[in-house]
Amino acid sequence: MVIADEHIAEFQMLYKEHFGVELTKAQALEKGLRLTRLIETVSRALAREQAETSTNIILQTYENA
Repeated sequence: MVIADEHIAEFQMLYKEHFGVELTKAQALEKGLRLTRLIETVSRALAREQAETSTNIILQTYENA
């Protein structure tokens, strides 16, 4: 995965504002990639959970009909 230089710079700025620590470009890239992977993992899990919930609602509707 490639992260644009402008996004890395924005991440560095936000990180410094929030945590008071300056990151090098390499550190920001590493943390940004880790954050991106975490968000992707959580998003997939939530999507799976929502799909299962929707399926259960549909099945219950047909069972009760």
